[in-house]
Amino acid sequence: MNFRKIWNISIDIITRIIAICYFGLIGWWALKVVLALGPKVFDQTATVDEIRLIVVRLTAVLFSGLLVGIYIFRSPPLRKSRGIMPRIVAFLNAVILPALMMLPSQIPLIFRSGPARHQAIDFLMKFKLLPWVSSMELAIAGLILVGIGHLLSAFVLSFLGRSFSILPEARKLVQHGPYRIVRHPLYAVEFIAVIGLVLQNLGWWTLFILAVHLPILLIRMNYEEKVLTAEFPEYTKYKRKTKRLIPYVF
Repeated sequence: MNFRKIWNISIDIITRIIAICYFGLIGWWALKVVLALGPKVFDQTATVDEIRLIVVRLTAVLFSGLLVGIYIFRSPPLRKSRGIMPRIVAFLNAVILPALMMLPSQIPLIFRSGPARHQAIDFLMKFKLLPWVSSMELAIAGLILVGIGHLLSAFVLSFLGRSFSILPEARKLVQHGPYRIVRHPLYAVEFIAVIGLVLQNLGWWTLFILAVHLPILLIRMNYEEKVLTAEFPEYTKYKRKTKRLIPYVF
């Protein structure tokens, strides 16, 4: 066994351990919230906000648990992206959703009256860009989007299976299920959850994270497609007949 092969195996083991610990901690953090608030639901003393928080955290437990299982049993990569930039981009893309999940899930202060009213929403309301949104409507919309995003992510992962990876790597070319419609369905449905989390915690920081997330996502897709094209010649044909994120649009 040569040095390069030993190096690649070592890196794969290290990244696998890091990913398992990372997503495991996210799942445990979400589960702790559920376990702490769960008894209040059975006692019928839980508030609407607490029930909403439990539902969101349960979808996070499902999503994180599935990722941990995939990383434990995933297959070794056939090809990897070279250089440090693909790794930096992949890391940033991986931490955005958990970072938003760790924010307190509550009706945003920026929609309350008085001095806590946020300048960003004042601007939007001034120009009548959000004339119909109430705090409760915003909270419900965010909850629904987060739940849909997490559940759809779990659905897409069931097709991607052991080919999933944080880093841009080629394991198997998946073209069935949602991958028959778009090339990156997991990123598309994850973005739904990101928007939902932003709506639940609307503010300068979350709007900034949302603005940064999209270009990072596009760069990540470029790196991933380069690796897949290099490893699978048929990927070029697959690219010609599918869109990236939105069917028939983009």
